[in-house]
Amino acid sequence: MNSYEHSNESHFRSYRKYFNSGFYKKRYPRPNFKTLNTILNKSDSGKIIVDIGCGDGRYALPVSSTCKSLYALDISEEAVEDLRQEIADKSLKNIEVSIFKPPISLKNVASKISIDGIIVIFGVLSHIVDEEVRHRLLCEIYDSLKIDGFLILSVPNSSRRFKMEQKSQDSSTITYTRSHQGSVLEFRYKLFQADELQNELRNAGFSNVKVVSESIMPETLVVNSGIMGWLDKLLCAIVPTRWAYGYLVTAIK
Repeated sequence: MNSYEHSNESHFRSYRKYFNSGFYKKRYPRPNFKTLNTILNKSDSGKIIVDIGCGDGRYALPVSSTCKSLYALDISEEAVEDLRQEIADKSLKNIEVSIFKPPISLKNVASKISIDGIIVIFGVLSHIVDEEVRHRLLCEIYDSLKIDGFLILSVPNSSRRFKMEQKSQDSSTITYTRSHQGSVLEFRYKLFQADELQNELRNAGFSNVKVVSESIMPETLVVNSGIMGWLDKLLCAIVPTRWAYGYLVTAIK
């Protein structure tokens, strides 16, 4: 196992612990409604959607109510099992859930269906810190989409997030920690400038790349409070995108 594979395994273990602790769901109990509405506006009843990094279905479940079918993928077996149980409890018939670990391959899904849209929400892309691996993933996403298919993703803004870590580590690719119930979980994370992300998407073949603010306030505030979510919606309309907490990006094949 090389150092990159080792760091990936460490990241996967931390993510699984983070999810199993319930801390993730406490911090992010519901979707960001601006992000969700962006997805729903492109996911009508005839569309087939793939959600990479679905977690507990924060986006997959509501999106499945509007699209033809949805394939939800995540690295965490626990998250996948939780989502499968919720799907069974709600008797949903148009969601298929699978374990999905890098090196990421969409070939099994894309060989069976014509994919209209792929969503990679809330920093999932940022946890792929190796630039070459990230490029391969974006190229594979591009190749898996039908002509005029769409990609929607969100990533953290390096001008707003983890400033101390970036300064101390002298890089926009950082290691950060979360502490919960005596456990310290360590993650690797790539933070982006808008033009940097646009270039990565264009290098993978995408066009019509558009970047807007996902939120101005921290995500955990926006999704835990209806008032904060409403206020953040107003702020997104008036505050320049360069001050976004996270970027929301759409691109077309």
